Amino acid sequence: MSLSKDLTVKASVGLHARPAAEFVKLAQQFNGTVTIDKNGNEVDGKSMIGILKLAIKQDRKSTRLNSSHSSVS
Repeated sequence: MSLSKDLTVKASVGLHARPAAEFVKLAQQFNGTVTIDKNGNEVDGKSMIGILKLAIKQDRKSTRLNSSHSSVS
């Protein structure tokens, strides 16, 4: 099974280190792959460095979260 969802970051400072770490912690609970795409740049959703490299700003609407084989471990 595959799931895809558009996300909007509401925090005024964007997706910085602390929320990125929480996202990674949640993503690592899934057995499958989790990716985040911003303007064609796709990164592993289980990699904090990858997420930070995207430099996701507030109200970014083109960010897409994709996951497959989404059973929780």
